[in-house]
Amino acid sequence: MANLKDYISWRGDLSFSASPFNEVDNLVLAELTYGDFDNVLDESGRRMTIPELRDAYFAMHPREEVSARKSFTGSVGLLLDPMAESVRFSGIEVCWYHNHISVDADVQMAALTYLLPDGKVYVSFRGSDGTIVGWKEDFNFSYMIGTAGQKEAVEYLNHLNDTKNPIIVGGHSKGGNFAVYASAFCAPWLQARITDVYNNDGPGFPKSVLSAPEYMSVRDRIHSIIPENSMIGILMHSDVSHKVIASSEKGIAQHDAMSWQVLGNHFVEVDGRNLDSFIFDETMQLWLKDLSDEERKSFIETVFGIFEDTGLETMDEINDAWYKTFPEIIHSLGNLEKDKRDEVINILMQLGEKYGKVVKTQLKKKVTARRQKIAERKEAGEDEKDNS
Repeated sequence: MANLKDYISWRGDLSFSASPFNEVDNLVLAELTYGDFDNVLDESGRRMTIPELRDAYFAMHPREEVSARKSFTGSVGLLLDPMAESVRFSGIEVCWYHNHISVDADVQMAALTYLLPDGKVYVSFRGSDGTIVGWKEDFNFSYMIGTAGQKEAVEYLNHLNDTKNPIIVGGHSKGGNFAVYASAFCAPWLQARITDVYNNDGPGFPKSVLSAPEYMSVRDRIHSIIPENSMIGILMHSDVSHKVIASSEKGIAQHDAMSWQVLGNHFVEVDGRNLDSFIFDETMQLWLKDLSDEERKSFIETVFGIFEDTGLETMDEINDAWYKTFPEIIHSLGNLEKDKRDEVINILMQLGEKYGKVVKTQLKKKVTARRQKIAERKEAGEDEKDNS
């Protein structure tokens, strides 16, 4: 089955005038936004075509270096080669590169603006880049309305104050959340120009955001796309229907958008989310329901404070050096004040308890459904005998 790279190669000979912008194009540009374009692009509004961006990027980051990166977002720069050689993407101009990370403000927000040859403007927000502060902001969504990153996303979208053209907004993971939030709370005259908002496996929002009139005014333009084993795109709350699609990966690895399956100009749909996704979703909902906003905040601050004590900046670094960081994390946990330590342990035990209850309930449902099917088959067999 085809993926994004195959799509660029197989459909790259079709211009946007021949085949209009679609959901797969949205993901291609959202993925490219993960590129580390510092010192290549800037916020001056200076434009670069995709071929120009490709040449400048690889002059700074050799292909061998990019290919060797382990994370699924670190190597997205390799998309530039097939994009630059295609009719479809080579004429796109890229500008307004914004990349802001602040540990003090708990914010990691990056974005790019793409000017399409057909006149449309695609604004893309980057998802979590692997930094500890980036992941911390994801967790802040559970108790905060209007995080620093979300507010910055609104400001970034509002910079299109002189744009008269149709605007499409999108992003992957946290970038999808930013895309929805920015589209809802941007200037009304700008929102009127937004035709579509793509949330590609990004988390939802507190219910208070979903009931806000600003959100309701853009709701019908939101497209939510998640893989069948989604564990990120089902977090928090959403009131739009998810398009559930196939992935070549398993488990949480399905969050890697490069694994999403493509057929022609659309993703391959499946019947619905799988059992693991439902178990994770129900567990998180029950767990968060029993925690106050203050408890969530305290837990997140404590846990990520422990991560920050390692002196490392990314979750990949912590994972790669687990033999060193794990003892440090346990040591930091042990050094917490007793009430803080007890709080963290208690909340984690609650999570394990909720998970156990959900799994037990789901297994009971599965056994009951299986017994019912067996009974129906037996009954059908007896009816056939009676009729013979």
